[in-house]
Order: sequence, then structure tokens, then C-alpha cells
Amino acid sequence: MRLLLLLHLSLSIAVHLRGTLETEPVKLVHVLSMGREASCWVMDLLKNTSHASIFEPLGGLVEGSQIPRHSQSSTDAALQCLYDCHNCTGSEVRKDSLEELQQFCQDADDSESSLPYLVVKTTRIVDHAAISRALPQSYVDSSRFIVLLRDPRGVWASTKPYTSWAIHHIDLVCQLLALQALSLPDLAAVAGNRVLLGVYENWTEDTVSFAQDAARLLGVDADSFADFAKASQRPSEELMPPSWVNTLEASEIEEIETNANCQSYMARVGYTTKSWKSALKSPSELFGPLSEPEKLRLAELRSLQAALTQTLTDQATELPEPWKLEFQRPSP
Repeated sequence: MRLLLLLHLSLSIAVHLRGTLETEPVKLVHVLSMGREASCWVMDLLKNTSHASIFEPLGGLVEGSQIPRHSQSSTDAALQCLYDCHNCTGSEVRKDSLEELQQFCQDADDSESSLPYLVVKTTRIVDHAAISRALPQSYVDSSRFIVLLRDPRGVWASTKPYTSWAIHHIDLVCQLLALQALSLPDLAAVAGNRVLLGVYENWTEDTVSFAQDAARLLGVDADSFADFAKASQRPSEELMPPSWVNTLEASEIEEIETNANCQSYMARVGYTTKSWKSALKSPSELFGPLSEPEKLRLAELRSLQAALTQTLTDQATELPEPWKLEFQRPSP
């Protein structure tokens, strides 16, 4: 039991790559998921009744196979809008999300003190390199990031009933998961210990501990999340073995386990084939350097993206600092 608790802590705590977090107020918390990883639950936890939130701002704009092919320039524009609505032109996010962002910005502009953090949840930004590419470092520093991962067999079992969804394809699910995991080092490079990694099979066994980790990441009282997390805890017999063991066909499991992108994802995170028992990697391993085969896999996935519409070469991965938008309130 002690070993399991230590494993839990090592897998769910924020990764400390840059020392102690600064005491500056957290302005935005971004929940990054590809979907079916309990991101709605995490968003509800973070909202904590008093925080404004933006739910799926790209829903209806970027769907299905468009997600891994979404151009870098469009993704960058969406992020720049989400992190400061003063940069929105009206087409980057859904209309309702734009209105909510504008209201939040108006409240912030009218307030003499900092507002409680804004919660943003997206399932359509899965390549984490976009964070470093689109946002100035100063704005990354005042944000926090919660990245969710899950066994691809569990993701597919949760997606399977929704046959009308645009992501209802095993190959697409594998692409998105691989992009998620293989781009984690890009996020760690700029966000450091501002990232909390939540592996579904791990944190769902102890929702209270996960909530405490999230509270520490945000610098808030852990008790403020405890009641919600405790009420959501499922009995262990409902979690293990995972539901996909009994709901997926053998052919579906084989298709997932033999898919090249899912194989890369499973090896990276620590999921095992032919078994639901896993040897999940530590956060330091998941945020660490990619192997050469992983680099090639990530490059192949990124080649699906449309060419940038800016005057950059196809090989560019980082905007020059002066090209990044400065996130400041307009002068009165």
C-alpha cells in the first residue's frame, strides 16, 4: 500500500523543473485534453463555484481529423485570444466563448485588483508546442496547466458509444493521444513546475490527493477542493479492472495495440499490451527528452498540419519574440 501511495504521488504531482513557484497571482488555468479523459470533472473541480470558465472554445470550429491538421497560425491565434481577449478579432473561437472572454476582460479592466483565475478547457489543442510558440513567456508564467492522459483502450471505450462524433475513429484517437504525449517536453520546457500531469488510471483511484495536488499548483487552500473530490470518488472495484476490459471487442483492442501511433503513446506513458495492468512512467520521464523513434513519430504527426500562413519557413517551430503578442491592458 505504501508503495502504491508513493507511486501515486510521483505520477500526479506537478513536475518541479524550475524550483519553487513564484507567488504572483494565477491568471489562467488551462486544462489540456484530447477528450474522454475526465476533463469536464477536472474543470468543475477548478471552477470551485467562483471562477469564470471557458468550455471548449473551438467546438464546432475544429472537429475530428481537422484537429491534428489545424494550421499553426490558426491555433496560435486561438491561444492568443483565449489568454487575453484584447487580442480577439472575432473568428478565433466560438461566439459564446468570445462573449464570455470579453465579459471576463471587461470585469478585469474595471477591477482595481486581480480577478480569480479563469479556467479554460480545450480538447482541440493537443500539440503542446503551440503554448511556447504562440505565447510570450511572461504570460505562460502567470498561467497553470493541467494535462490529462488515459489508456487509449479506455479512451476508445468511452468514445465508442458516440457514433456521430467526429473523433469516432480509432486511428484518429491514436493520432491525438500520440501528439499529446510526445509534445509534453515542449510544454515542460516553457512551463516547468506550472504543469500538473493527471494520468486517469492513477488519479481516479484517489481524487482527493489529485485535488490537493491541483490546489497546491494554484496556490489555494486544498480544503476548498476536498469536498467535491471526496464526493466524486468511485469505489476501487469499479475502477479495476477498467471497464474497457469488458466493453471492447478483441478486434478493437488489437487494432489499438497494433496502431503505430497508439504503440508509441503506450510505450511513452507506460501502458502495456495484452494486459490492463500498467507500469506508468514518472512525470520526469514523460517530460524528458524523446527517443529518436519518438522524434520521428512526432515529426510525422506534425507534418499533417497545414502550412503556416505567415512569412516563416516550413521548418520554423518558434516565432521570434518580437512577433509574439504582448498581453497588456489597453491604455485608458
